Amino acid sequence: MTKSTKKVNESVKVENKTTNAKSILANLQKETSGLLKTNLGTKKASIYKSEIFSESTEKEKKSLRKKLRNTLYSLCFSLIDEKDETKKKKLISSFNEFYKQVYVTNDYSLQSVCNENLKTEKKDILQQALNICKK
Repeated sequence: MTKSTKKVNESVKVENKTTNAKSILANLQKETSGLLKTNLGTKKASIYKSEIFSESTEKEKKSLRKKLRNTLYSLCFSLIDEKDETKKKKLISSFNEFYKQVYVTNDYSLQSVCNENLKTEKKDILQQALNICKK
């Protein structure tokens, strides 16, 4: 197979109609709207409030999401480790304010702050912090 035929094979001929991967996925998503159990391989459902990214480019959004994840993890880790009750109350207050400003769902569930592909040890830390703040 030559390089030119590889590029041609990126599209698939179906009943004399050429369709590319993007249109196949778009059509499937339209046809199965609300029926699929997960978003893997399709458009990601955002756990973040869309308005916090309203003035950002796609590249900036990606960077900001990473910063938000790191900030959340740092807050959670500090909250679990803190022994001083006064500091812990301040961290809980800061966490709750951050949580309500950033995330769409505010039910203190693990799914409200992370997607399925997060490492187990990080999920455990997030869950412990969510349980502390839920009280």
